[in-house]
Amino acid sequence: GRMSSLESLVLSDNMFSGAIPTELSNMQSLRELVLDENILSGEIPETLGALKELSVLYLSDNDLDGSIPGTLSELRKLTDLQLSNNALTSSIPAGLLALHELHRLYLDGNSLTSSIPSDFNADNKAALKDLQLHDNLLTGTLPQSLSWLHHLETLYLDQNDLEGTIPKQMQMMRSLRRLALDNNRLSGLIPPEL
Repeated sequence: GRMSSLESLVLSDNMFSGAIPTELSNMQSLRELVLDENILSGEIPETLGALKELSVLYLSDNDLDGSIPGTLSELRKLTDLQLSNNALTSSIPAGLLALHELHRLYLDGNSLTSSIPSDFNADNKAALKDLQLHDNLLTGTLPQSLSWLHHLETLYLDQNDLEGTIPKQMQMMRSLRRLALDNNRLSGLIPPEL
C-alpha cells in the first residue's frame, strides 16, 4: 500500500464499522494497531499474523466474532494484546501465552470456551505480567503450569466455569499481586500457601 512505512495506526474511540481490512497486513512497518472502542464486526483477519513488527494490538470493545486466529501466536514482538469485550468464541490459540515478549493479554468479556492453555513449561521465557481471561466460558481446571509464569502480577480468571482445586504450585508465583477466581466452580481447600 501507499502507507507501507506507517508504524502506528490509532483509530480508537470512533464509530468505524464493518470488517477489519485484510489489506492492513501490507503495512509491514506497523508496530501499533489500535482499533478499540469502535463497532467493527466480523472475524479478526488471519493476515494480521503477517505484521512481524507488531508489538501492540488493541481490538477491544468492538463486535468482533469468530475465533482468535492462531497466526497471532507468530507475532514474536507482541508485547500487548487486548481483545476484550467482543463476541469471540472457540479456544485460546496454542502458543499465545508463551510468546516471549508478551506482557499484557486481555481476552476477557468474550465467549471463549475450552480450558486454559498449558502449552508452556518450566523453562519458558514468557514475560507475561497481566493475564485477564475473566467473564468467558472457560472450563476445566487451573493448570499447574500457570505457576511457571514467574513474572505474572495480575491473574483474573473470575466468571468462568472452572472447576477442581487451586494448585499448590501457585505459591511459586512470587510476583503475583492480584488474583481473582470468584464465580467459578472451584472446590477443596484454600491453600494456606496463598
